Amino acid sequence: MSKDKSGKSLEKAVARIQQMLDPGSVVTHNEYIVDRLGNRRQFDVVIRGQAAGRNYLGVVEAKDWSNKIGTPELEAFVMKARNVNANFILMVSKMGFSEPGLRAAKHEGVGTLSLLPDDPIDAGFSVGIICYANRYEWGPFNFGLYRKEKNEPRGVSDLRSITLDGKPVIAWFAKQLSITYMNATGPEPTLIEVKFKTPMTLQIEGRDVDDVTRLVMIAQRIRRTKRGFVQVTGDAFYDWLAKGILWPIGGALEVQVTEAMVNNWEPFTGEVPPNKKFGGLIVEEFIGAIYDKQEVIDLEKYC
Repeated sequence: MSKDKSGKSLEKAVARIQQMLDPGSVVTHNEYIVDRLGNRRQFDVVIRGQAAGRNYLGVVEAKDWSNKIGTPELEAFVMKARNVNANFILMVSKMGFSEPGLRAAKHEGVGTLSLLPDDPIDAGFSVGIICYANRYEWGPFNFGLYRKEKNEPRGVSDLRSITLDGKPVIAWFAKQLSITYMNATGPEPTLIEVKFKTPMTLQIEGRDVDDVTRLVMIAQRIRRTKRGFVQVTGDAFYDWLAKGILWPIGGALEVQVTEAMVNNWEPFTGEVPPNKKFGGLIVEEFIGAIYDKQEVIDLEKYC
């Protein structure tokens, strides 16, 4: 959508989106209609169509003002529209509407809309959605080393000291967490087990440990959630009375979420609602375990 929404461009943008909202109607821009008093009256956008076998007429006033539309402007347009027997009346304001203006619009049955602003500072308001960001990290994990004819795992204080053929076995487990189990979300722990075909000799803290039959890691995913507001732009209106986005089929909406934005969001400890329930966006980021790719041993060849 064109960034230029001022003056006639605003009126044309309104006409284009209105046509998308009601493809079966005929939408014209800058049309003159003779009112019931015989006067030619100009309307920014005119909508004609049929519903339930009857013709209808809709008129739209687009205001590219630097302030909000109030009651006087709204009432003046209502009188103008009724003098041409309009079936429905819409006002589109670049800067929105005052509270008295919205009350008057509700009383008179006038639709109050704004194009989604590209620049919320210039427009004086921002339209957006609530978004959640889930960041999944690997938290503390337990590691067990089992030996032949031993039912209890042996504890190891420094997991990086466990090596096989001169390479640390922890790197293989870290790779599994970062690739095979990368999309794990929990809350159930992730269990990774290696069973050797024959008992192996591993080096732990510089000493040989014989008859090792299997290795077990139990890792826990930790979810950290943030919540924030994300601006929405594109081919749509904001309905001030309904307090929602009026989005035509085929219209393009744009939502941009950056890492810097997410970093500034507030932590959220509640339950994240399903997308369909709140109509927002859920961003998910999965963080793998850190390991040196050069040091990864292939434990599977020993299984």
